Amino acid sequence: MKEFFLQIVNLSTSIGLDIFLGELAVVGLVVWFWFKKGLPSFRFLYWLTGAYLILFLVQGGFYTYSTYLGWLSSPVSRYLLPPYNNWYFFSYSGFRFFLPLAVSLVAALVWWGILIILKKRSDGLWLDSSEAAVGLLTAFLVGWPNILVYWAVLFSLMVWRLAVANLRRQTDFRLAITWPMIIATLFTLALGAWLLQSVGLGVLKVVG
Repeated sequence: MKEFFLQIVNLSTSIGLDIFLGELAVVGLVVWFWFKKGLPSFRFLYWLTGAYLILFLVQGGFYTYSTYLGWLSSPVSRYLLPPYNNWYFFSYSGFRFFLPLAVSLVAALVWWGILIILKKRSDGLWLDSSEAAVGLLTAFLVGWPNILVYWAVLFSLMVWRLAVANLRRQTDFRLAITWPMIIATLFTLALGAWLLQSVGLGVLKVVG
């Protein structure tokens, strides 16, 4: 049983489970948006965000339990576990498996708060409740510090859209943010970590 859990952990780590699930959610949004000609309700999107949060918490608990089994099988590291040591293992697991999740959630909530403010200031002209919910979901999926790449790509796409509108002398268009957020999310999930590492910002990653 111990070997089975350790093999599952190694497999999920190698395929990048969080990236796979993130891309799955975004592709689902694209399919829905394409066929339904609109976004799901904001309540469903908030529910989906909560479901992913629970899923990642379960994943953290799974990694914690697998680490416990791995340490227990070692004649040396087993003395870092209760009852020999009542705090080291839990502090290690909290920082290693749950702190990055907490930081990513805070960053996503900050972005969501900005979107809600923009929604209220524009009376829904710039974005609606569902688009703000998409912002929360996508920002949470890319996580910290990949959200920096997400913001950069999103801002670039919005500037490009405004530039095209000015060239075409469009004055009565709505600056939709849904597709730019989806594109920014897919790009970030695929290349975000590599780009941050390339420009020397990989040190911002929270690692316990």
